[in-house]
Amino acid sequence: MNFSAGLVPAAIFIFGAFVSFSTGSSWGIFAIMMPLAIPMAHAFGIPYAIAVGAVLSGGLFGDHCSPISDTTILSSTGAECNLIDHVKAQLPYACVNGVIAFAAFIFAGFTRSPLAAALAVVIFLAVMLVWEKTCEQQREKLLFTRCRALAARHPANSVMGRASSPSPSGDFSMGWMRYSSRPVGP
Repeated sequence: MNFSAGLVPAAIFIFGAFVSFSTGSSWGIFAIMMPLAIPMAHAFGIPYAIAVGAVLSGGLFGDHCSPISDTTILSSTGAECNLIDHVKAQLPYACVNGVIAFAAFIFAGFTRSPLAAALAVVIFLAVMLVWEKTCEQQREKLLFTRCRALAARHPANSVMGRASSPSPSGDFSMGWMRYSSRPVGP
């Protein structure tokens, strides 16, 4: 079985993420993987910066996603939320970054260029801009639906003790928020 040298950084990243997720420790992965990754990078002719970046990224990605990580436990405790709910909430964001990093390490492995980091940042920014726009539209639709339901249940235009005042265009305000009956979207 042949293993392409271009896949070594991606393999280092995946292995580091898996072990870090399993142990809940990023520093342990740094200590284990650095002595392995640097000689591999030398043997395959991969720049050391790419190999070290794969170790650091894999270790931090796995640690961030792990429910047994000290930082995850402290974050959920500090936010006073259930640990599993906290992990479920952060997984989509972490996995998007993990996929982008994995793709960047494949690119870096084959091109041997540390400029893959710039590519990863550009891809990350593009994904976040699209994601933010999609999430904002969903939030606006959800708020609109909830406010219309509240207005229907309270015909006297009183919602949660705050007076709401409809306008001729169908807009109404509730306290500091303003809701519109016009459709949301482009």
